Amino acid sequence: MRRRHKALAMVLATLLTVAGGAPALAMYHQMAAPAATEPAAGDALEVILDEWRVQLPTAKVAPGRIVFRLVNAGRFPHALTLRREDGGFTATSITLAGGQQGEFAVELPAGTYRLEAYCPIPGHRERGMTTTLEVG
Repeated sequence: MRRRHKALAMVLATLLTVAGGAPALAMYHQMAAPAATEPAAGDALEVILDEWRVQLPTAKVAPGRIVFRLVNAGRFPHALTLRREDGGFTATSITLAGGQQGEFAVELPAGTYRLEAYCPIPGHRERGMTTTLEVG
């Protein structure tokens, strides 16, 4: 067992030396576990639409211009609607056929509020294609 630990320690020391030492290890940790920060206004957010879910890369965004990069990973047509819970804002993307991708840019009004993000195709929302997005 001691032999295995020594061998592992030597491999690890060699990798750290070849990769640039401790900074390389710190960089690995940053890449492996990125900080949960909200994207800045203007950043593109990839949204995966498939049967029967809407997957957002974050739960919170800042107000302002947001570009959603839509990926229909499903077989059926899907779209994305963003609706403010108080009804003060609604925007809907074009419908994408299965396998298609597209971009959907919106200007989110200033303030702190919640948006429902869902697929507006009849029956899809009811099957679970809905989530929420905090703005603020």
